[in-house]
Amino acid sequence: DTYGCIKWDVKFLPREETQESQQQKMEKLKVMFQQSDANPEEVKCLMKSTFYTQRQHVNQGESIKYLKEEWPSWFDEIVMLVHFKELTGINLKETFTRNLDLKGKRLLNYLTTVCVNKKFLQTYARLQRTRGQQDGCSEDVKEMVLLLLSYFDEEESIFLLLCRRNRSGRRRPTGTSGFDTSYHCMW
Repeated sequence: DTYGCIKWDVKFLPREETQESQQQKMEKLKVMFQQSDANPEEVKCLMKSTFYTQRQHVNQGESIKYLKEEWPSWFDEIVMLVHFKELTGINLKETFTRNLDLKGKRLLNYLTTVCVNKKFLQTYARLQRTRGQQDGCSEDVKEMVLLLLSYFDEEESIFLLLCRRNRSGRRRPTGTSGFDTSYHCMW
């Protein structure tokens, strides 16, 4: 296949599937995306069984807007991980965590000792003040992501989505401007 993928261009529908069953499952996924109590295991199963159609849409060059309309749950963490695993055969979260453990401290050390521009130092000082106040993923991961964004002079609001937990515990976007201690890592 292409770019390290094992299923880039899937040629055939699964034996038990038809175009109609794929369309029905797509519609069911859209409905489930709107439900706060949707069963994540059922969503994963539906995404795996519709992988052929997902790849057809991607490989036909459909726009991100179209993909977001047709596959809204695709942009959710769980579903993104399922698609990536089907596409590459790699468990992204496990691989990322393992590599983070192996290389993360070295990267943080490099970023905090070699980088000396004013914006970077301001970001680092702000992170040190807020360390321990954030929830979600580990402090080192948050620090590393924000320091990398600062190092490459990228806007945080383009890459990170400010979220708050609602009463059911689901994260919902609340805005994207500026640094806030409520950023959540979405992986």
